[in-house]
Amino acid sequence: FYPQEKELTLIIPFFWKMENQYRTPIQEDGSFSFRFPVYAKLREVSIRNYAEHLYIHPGDSIHVEIDFKDLFHPKVTGNAEKLNQEILAFTESAYYYIQNYSINPNLNIKDFEAELKKEYDFRLERRNEYLTKYKPMEDVTLFTEELLKQDYYYALLLYASHIQDETGKELERYHALLPAINGLYHKGILSARLFDIAESVENYILFGMALKNRKYPKI
Repeated sequence: FYPQEKELTLIIPFFWKMENQYRTPIQEDGSFSFRFPVYAKLREVSIRNYAEHLYIHPGDSIHVEIDFKDLFHPKVTGNAEKLNQEILAFTESAYYYIQNYSINPNLNIKDFEAELKKEYDFRLERRNEYLTKYKPMEDVTLFTEELLKQDYYYALLLYASHIQDETGKELERYHALLPAINGLYHKGILSARLFDIAESVENYILFGMALKNRKYPKI
């Protein structure tokens, strides 16, 4: 259908512009294959432009069927078929909204936190409805819980950096959250969002230190 497509690229998320990429040619019969390390209990990867969110365990062998006439619905079968189907039922339905919260960043701290908490609680309610309806496997139950936490902390970190930039003063308020944020990296899940959070933590802490000490710290 797209004869100019000669190869596919598998992306393993990492820090900005440092993703691991594997390229493979599309064979004459339309087949392709990748073999790559996982290093996590559950990992998110993507086939660029065609299967943006795939989830795998170590040792999984999965089959991804990409119909160029229906690009937004790649079909996943194999070991991780149920895993991907259940996550898809959560992320691409009314149970889960876009990752980034659309809360006005110019609100004062009290109002922003109240609005964010309200939105987060609503997402938790929708997740509970999903769990009741689908009764997903243990890995998906954990994944959906962690996904909402990741989005929540990411929103707070972006807000903190915005406030520091606007006021020119260090905002230490969210340093107390760092142990909980650190805990996100000990669940065996490696999603693309975790690298966004790590970079946001760095921006928040280092810029805050620079504002406080009037010089950029050496790390």
